[in-house]
Amino acid sequence: MQCIGITGGIGAGKTIIASVFNYLGAPVFNADEAGKNALVQENIISEIRKHFGEKMLHSNGNINTTLLADIVFA
Repeated sequence: MQCIGITGGIGAGKTIIASVFNYLGAPVFNADEAGKNALVQENIISEIRKHFGEKMLHSNGNINTTLLADIVFA
């Protein structure tokens, strides 16, 4: 089985190309979607809270992804 990675900047058309592959019957793994799904799991939220502190959470208990990205990618 071949594996093809689609990369590019914001607005480059990655989603459109992935949709075409999906339409043609190719399995598509969306890493952005998988990452977003992971960030709502209680065990992941707990680990992020443990490593980065309460400041990483919004008042509703969800992860402040903007702040997390600022710290992780700094």
